[in-house]
Amino acid sequence: MLVPTKLRVNDDPQPMGLDDAVPSFSWVPVSQERGQRQSAYQILVASAKELLSVEKADFWDSGRVDSGETLFISYAGKTLGAAREYWWILRIWDATGLPSPWSSPVCFGMGLFSPSDWKASWIGRGPEREPKLEFAKLDSAVAAEEVHGPIPVEEASALLRREFLVSRSLRRAVVFVCGLGFYYLYVNGRRTGRNVLTPSKTDYRELALYDAYDVTDLLHEGANALGLMLGNGWYNPLKEFWDWHMQWHGAKRAILQLHMEYSDETQEVLVSDDKWKTSIGPVQSHCIYGGEIYDARLEQSAWDMPHFDDAAWTKANLVEAPGKSLHFHAIDPIQVTEQIRPKSLWETEPNIWIFDMGQNFSGFVRLRIKGTRGTQIKLRYAENIYPNGSLDPRTNMNARNTDLYILKGEGEEVFEPSFTYHGFQYVEISGLPEAPTLDSVEGLVLHSNCRQAGEFKCSNDLINHIHHCTLWSQRSNMMGFPSDDNQRDERLGWMADGHLTAEEFMCNFDAVRFYRKWLEDMKHAQNRKTGALPHIVPRSRFIESLVSPAWSSAYPLVAWYLYGHTGDRRILEEHYEPIRHYVEFLGSIAKDFILPPDFYGDHLSLVGGWKRSDPPMTSSFYYYYDAKIVAYMSDILGFAADHVRYEELASSICKSFNRTFFDSKLHTYGGDTQCELILPLLAGMEPCGERRWLIERLVKDILETRGGHLCVGILGAKYVLDLLMEEARNDVLWKVVNQLDFPGWGYMTQGRTTLSEAWDRSGTNNHVMWGHIDTWFYRALAGIQSAPGFPGFKRVRIQPYMPGDLQWVCAAIHTLRGRVAVGWKQDGDSFSLDVTIPANLSAELRLPAANVRHKCITESGNLVWDEGFQPGTKGVISGEGDDTWISILISSGVYHFECGKNKMNQS
Repeated sequence: MLVPTKLRVNDDPQPMGLDDAVPSFSWVPVSQERGQRQSAYQILVASAKELLSVEKADFWDSGRVDSGETLFISYAGKTLGAAREYWWILRIWDATGLPSPWSSPVCFGMGLFSPSDWKASWIGRGPEREPKLEFAKLDSAVAAEEVHGPIPVEEASALLRREFLVSRSLRRAVVFVCGLGFYYLYVNGRRTGRNVLTPSKTDYRELALYDAYDVTDLLHEGANALGLMLGNGWYNPLKEFWDWHMQWHGAKRAILQLHMEYSDETQEVLVSDDKWKTSIGPVQSHCIYGGEIYDARLEQSAWDMPHFDDAAWTKANLVEAPGKSLHFHAIDPIQVTEQIRPKSLWETEPNIWIFDMGQNFSGFVRLRIKGTRGTQIKLRYAENIYPNGSLDPRTNMNARNTDLYILKGEGEEVFEPSFTYHGFQYVEISGLPEAPTLDSVEGLVLHSNCRQAGEFKCSNDLINHIHHCTLWSQRSNMMGFPSDDNQRDERLGWMADGHLTAEEFMCNFDAVRFYRKWLEDMKHAQNRKTGALPHIVPRSRFIESLVSPAWSSAYPLVAWYLYGHTGDRRILEEHYEPIRHYVEFLGSIAKDFILPPDFYGDHLSLVGGWKRSDPPMTSSFYYYYDAKIVAYMSDILGFAADHVRYEELASSICKSFNRTFFDSKLHTYGGDTQCELILPLLAGMEPCGERRWLIERLVKDILETRGGHLCVGILGAKYVLDLLMEEARNDVLWKVVNQLDFPGWGYMTQGRTTLSEAWDRSGTNNHVMWGHIDTWFYRALAGIQSAPGFPGFKRVRIQPYMPGDLQWVCAAIHTLRGRVAVGWKQDGDSFSLDVTIPANLSAELRLPAANVRHKCITESGNLVWDEGFQPGTKGVISGEGDDTWISILISSGVYHFECGKNKMNQS
C-alpha cells in the first residue's frame, strides 16, 4: 500500500503565518513494496479540524486528480482569510487504483496578507522620524552625521509591555510580531518559541519579516501581559561599526498584533500602539560585532507579568515603519541546535581561564556562576590560542567578540548573550569568584535550523574529516542568509561564497526556504532602473561602478540550482524578469559582448603574480553562463521569443569570447592557467574540435606539472569539480582530494574542525566557500544525482565512482520526494551495492564497465547482467571508449546488488 507522509504547506510542516494567498501542498508517498507509484491524489481543506470529512471540507475538495505529482500542488479553493487557521488531509491512489487511508489532519495558519490587514502601529523608544541615510555615504558615523547632524543610538536593550484582559474562554490566539533589530516575545512571563536573532536580516528599507506564534495555551481568562525585549541587531548597530559592512537604519522598533478567537466565535484584536509602555532593559550595550554587556542588577522582576508596577516606565512612541513592506518570516529560524561540552580548560594567568570547546562554531557559551553582587565576569571568544595557551583573537579583526556579565548576587546565575553571536573554538573567562570546572560552561551552537538532509561516511578518514569541516563551516554560516565568516567584523552575504556552496548546501540541508528567502533578498537589492546587482546581499553599500558578475551572478545561479534541486517552476516564474533584467544590464556595459574584468576575479588564486580581477575572462564567462540560464528558463516557461533571443546572445558572447581569449596558435586560453581552461570548458564554449585537447592539457597540468594539486582560487576550485566529474575524470579529483600537502583540502583542514579561508590556512579558520568539495562526495563517490532532464529528483541516477583504495561509502540525501540512499563496499574482485529509491520514483543505476569486466551482477540473488548478455538479463552497456558503463533501470524499493566473477567465463 502507498501511504502519504511528511505533509507540508509551502514546504513547511506546520506554518503559522503564511502571507501567500495561494499556498502549495506537498507530501512524500511511502511503501514497503517495490515499484509503487502514485496515480492520483485528493486534498481536502477545511476551516476547522472537525469539518474535515469527505462531506464537510468547507474550503476545498480537489476531487480525485489523476496525477503522480507530489510537490507544490497549488491551492484552488475558496479565498483563504487573513489570520485564520485551516486544516488539511490527503489520500493517494497507487498504480492499481487502491486508495490509501486518509492522512492525519495537519494545521496551517494564514498570516496578514496586505498592509490593510495590519491594524497595529510601529512603536519604540526612538523619535517618530529619523534620517534615512544613504548607504553610499555611510563610510563612518562621522560621515553620516556630517550630512544629517547628530544621530542618537541607544546601546541598551528596550523593554515594551502591555496589560490586557481576556474576558471569556479562548478558542485560539495568535501573535504576529516583528521587532527590529532582534526581539524576544514574552506572554505572562514565558518566552514564546525558540527563535534567536529573529527576524532574519533583510534590506530593511525594502522589507522586514514578521513571525507568528500560537499563544493560546499561554493566555488565560482575566489579566494578561505581553512583553517585548528589543535588541539592536543589524538594524541599529553601534556607531563604531558604521561603514560599508554595517549600516544604521534607525532606532529599535516593533509591531505586534494579537488575534484572539473566543469560544463563542467572536474575535478581538490587540495591537501595538501608544498604550504600550517602555523602559531600558538589562542589556546595557550590544552589537553583532561588539558583543554584549549584561547587568543582572538592572533586571526588573515580573516586568512581563500582569499587575507589574510600571509607573516609572514611559509611554512608547509611535514611530515610522522601517521600510516599504512587511512579510512572513518564511525561513527556518535561527535557533540553538546543539549543546557542546568543553574538552579541556586551563589557567593562563591568575583567574584567567581558557575553555577549549573542541569545535569551531557559531554561537556562544552558557555560563553558570555564583558570586557577590556587582562582580564582573568577562568572556572573550576566539578561534585560536597562542603557543603559550593564551587567547589569540587576531582573526576577529575589528570585532570585539567580548561579553561582560555583572552579577546580581542571588544564588546560581545563568548567563548567555541575547542579541549577539560569536565564531570561536576557545573562550577566555576572567573575573570568576572561584576556579571553574568543565561543567561551568556549555557551548550553544546557533544557526538557521534547516533540517540536515545529507548523510555521508566512507572508509577514508581524510574525506570524512573534510566532510565534517564542511558541515560545520556551513552550519556556522547559516544566519538567515549564507554568510562568509562568523568571527570578524564582516559576517555578510557575499554572493560568490553563497552561490559557490549552494549545491553543497542542498546536498547537506533542507535548503528550500533558506534560498527562497535569499532570492527575495536579491530581488529587493536589485537596482530596478538599471538591473544591476550588488556583490553583497542582503545588501550593504551598493557601488554601481563595482562590476563583479562572479559575485552578482549568484541571482541566476542560485535560482537555477534551486529549481534543479526542487523542480519548482514557481522559482523561475517569480525571478525570471529580474534575472533577465540583470543580464540586460551586463549587456549594457559590454563592448562587443565582452565585459570589463571582474573586480574580484578568481579570488585567492594561487597563480604566480595573481592580482584581483585575474583572469580577465571571468566576467565574460559569467555573462555567457547567465545568458544560457535565461535561455533555459525562458524555454521552460514557454517564452519562445526570449528563448531564441538569449540563445543567440549566448552564441554571440561565445564567439567574441573565443576571439578575445583563445590563442589558436597555442591551442589554449589566455595565460594557460587552470582557471582559464576550466571556465570555458565547463560552459562548453571551446572552439570546435579543441575540447579533448584542452581537457588533457588541464589534466596534465594538475597531475604532472603540479603533482596532483590545483592552482586556482574559489571559482576554479568549484568548477574544476563539476567539469572533471562531467568528463568522467574522477580519478584526477580523487588524487587531488587526497593530497595532504599544500595546496589542498587536506592541508587546509589539518588540525582544524572547519574550512580555512585560504589554501595556505591564512585568514580565518572558518569560511565555507571551499565547501563545494562535499557535492563531489555525494554525486561522485556515492553517485547520487538527479537524472539530467528530471529536475527535483523526479528520476534518480546512481553512478558511483569506486577508486581502488576506497573500501566503502555510505550516503543518503533526503530529497523533497523521499530518501535516496546508497551504500557500497568493494573487496578485491567483487563489490556489493545497496540502493534505496523512494516510492513513486525510478532510477538508472550506472556502474563503470571497468569495475564489472569479466563479472556478473546479481540483485538479491537474481542475475541482472553478465558479460555474455544472456537472455533475460536487464543491464545495458552504454558510453564509449574508457567512459562506458553498465546501465540498469530500477523502480522504487530497497535493492542489494552484488558483483563477482562471471561464472560462465569460469566454466
